[in-house]
Amino acid sequence: MHIGKKISNLLVVIAFLAVAIIMFLIVILRITTFHIVGHSMNPTLYEDELVLSIPKKNYERGDIIAFDMDGTTAIKRVIGVPGDKVFIADDGTVSVNGTPLNEPYIQSKAKGQVEVVNPYQVIKGEYFVLGDNRADSKDSRLLKVGGIKEDRIRGKIVASISKFKILK
Repeated sequence: MHIGKKISNLLVVIAFLAVAIIMFLIVILRITTFHIVGHSMNPTLYEDELVLSIPKKNYERGDIIAFDMDGTTAIKRVIGVPGDKVFIADDGTVSVNGTPLNEPYIQSKAKGQVEVVNPYQVIKGEYFVLGDNRADSKDSRLLKVGGIKEDRIRGKIVASISKFKILK
């Protein structure tokens, strides 16, 4: 057999195995992709970025999550976990349990419209979320959003495929 034919066959086998491994991981890990719509997660994520999500049992402060909201999927950052008390000051500083958060992922602070009780007590089974672009985000500050119940969460955003970056 010609050496070029052997290499060609080997490349086909490698490609097939790579696709099979990726499909296996998608099924086992239940990886989902989402397109970012809007500007509420700027500068971390931008409109039209494609991101990967993996479901978890527990989410931590700082995680970026995808969740169901009004028949669509919203993507925001977890600020408060069950048991936390979240307070948003007039200058936009966010404190959790009395400690101001260090938020290097936001460009500017903004209190925005806060319709929920401030400070907000996060109850068991829910999470308090905010967009990174506080001036342009529909998030837990609004009554129609409020705390995000666990059963509405689709997963943690772990990577941007569009920008080839892992998210922390």
